[in-house]
This record gives sequence, C-alpha cells and structure tokens, in this order.
Amino acid sequence: MKTIISTIFLIVAVNIFAQSNAQNIFVKLSAENGGKININQSNEIRLAMEKQFSSIANLKGINGYRIQIYFGNGKNARLQTNQIRSSFTTKYKDAKAHVIYDNPYFRLKVGDFRTKVEANYFLKKIKLDYPEAFIVEDIIDVED
Repeated sequence: MKTIISTIFLIVAVNIFAQSNAQNIFVKLSAENGGKININQSNEIRLAMEKQFSSIANLKGINGYRIQIYFGNGKNARLQTNQIRSSFTTKYKDAKAHVIYDNPYFRLKVGDFRTKVEANYFLKKIKLDYPEAFIVEDIIDVED
C-alpha cells in the first residue's frame, strides 16, 4: 500500500516539476531575447504552412449548414427560384437567401448556420411554409 501511495506521489511531483520547468524555459528564452522567440524550421515546413494558410484564406467561408428550400431545372427554373427567394426574404428578413446555379439545376439555400442544431431550429420555424426543405452541409458566409 505504501508503495502505491509513494508511486502516485512521485508521478504527481514529477508532472508538476515538468510543467513548471517548461513554463520557466519560455520565460527565460523570452527574457534573454528581449521578448522574442526565434523558431528555426526547414524550408519544407514553411512552404507547407504557407500553402495551408493560403488555402484557408481562399475559402469564401467556413464549413457549416444551410437549408435548401428549392431545387429545380427547366425553362422557368430561374424565374421560379427568384420568386421563391423574394417571398422568403419578405417573410424572413434576417435570413440570407443564396441562389446557386449548378448546371442545369437551380437551388435556393437559406441561412448561414455554424451548427446543425441552429439549422434544425430554423428548419422547424420554416417547415410549414417550405415542407420539402432540408438541411445541407455547405460553405457558409462568415460575419465580419
């Protein structure tokens, strides 16, 4: 029993010492360099990081959810999409409506929801007006 307690005490003490020692290293490094820490890395890592950052910057938004309320094609699909969009934005002024044309289909998706819970809440709100509506994963706009 004493051995188990001693072992646990030793593990806890080593863990606390290691954490405080790591923090002290950064404090010491930043004090020696006037508050600056230099990180040396290979050129390949730098290029990979730049590529990742640029691909994130090129995205028009973030992963999220929208609600698709219309899907159609044909001669009058554009007109019908715009009519549905107009009636939607009149009734639900706070929600954005997005017309997407993916040849030959027109889609009308509404909202910019970060979570499926938020999208589901809004879906329940509009389900009487748009019974065929459903949630889709999409790249959503990010408010500045």
